[in-house]
Amino acid sequence: MTTVGGVLEALCRMAPIEQKMEFDNAGLLVGDAGQEVSRVLLCLDITREVIEEAKRQECQLIVSHHPLFFSLPKALRSDAYETQKVSQLIQYGISAICMHTNLDCAAGGVNDVLLQRLKLSGGGSFGEHALGRIGCCNESMALREFALFVKEALGCRVVRFVDGGRPVCKVGVVGGSGGDFVGQALLAGCDTLVTADVKHHQFLEASERGLNLLDAGHYHTERPVLDAVRAFLEEQQMSLTLIPSATLIQDGVFAV
Repeated sequence: MTTVGGVLEALCRMAPIEQKMEFDNAGLLVGDAGQEVSRVLLCLDITREVIEEAKRQECQLIVSHHPLFFSLPKALRSDAYETQKVSQLIQYGISAICMHTNLDCAAGGVNDVLLQRLKLSGGGSFGEHALGRIGCCNESMALREFALFVKEALGCRVVRFVDGGRPVCKVGVVGGSGGDFVGQALLAGCDTLVTADVKHHQFLEASERGLNLLDAGHYHTERPVLDAVRAFLEEQQMSLTLIPSATLIQDGVFAV
């Protein structure tokens, strides 16, 4: 018999909870560690639609990248936005495990997978908790050519970028929100940074300091890790049916 606690134990071998950042909330956030599990839904975010999908798929557990909440609510009410999803999970008897910054930092986690997806040869790490990864192109590329490659490799609708005035050779990657890694990427010797959620002033800073900066979207820079999580759990031979969520196959944000 596989339990929620057994799945959590396996996931912690891939991404130890101790590696999470101080602000973060990771681990079993809703449910019972002793609950028996046979079907697991994998997703980036636990939305109300994802919970309904898990119910339809008869899943006992959702494994998500982003936390369901960062701090404990003071009241558990089904009519309050902050807690209605927790109430919904409890009502359906579905547990929730979230593996966030520990999965970002872990070997084989978000940023290693992103490096692989972009076909960059690994060459070190940078930033707090060694979160960012560094990779090199097989041969230098023009920035626009590289941006088009990133767009295709990650399935983005759009890639926003600013030109730092250098060809793309040594690339730093930070899945999710990484615009504040500009200085650290430069200190690590990168000429290019691929990340998401970049702010206007961060684009300006990168341009002025000579760093190519690409924003490929939060969803698209993190979604590939779900394939790695699924592969890892399959290797554990726990007799689980692992179902990637079909509810959010894009980031839900549209461009015209």
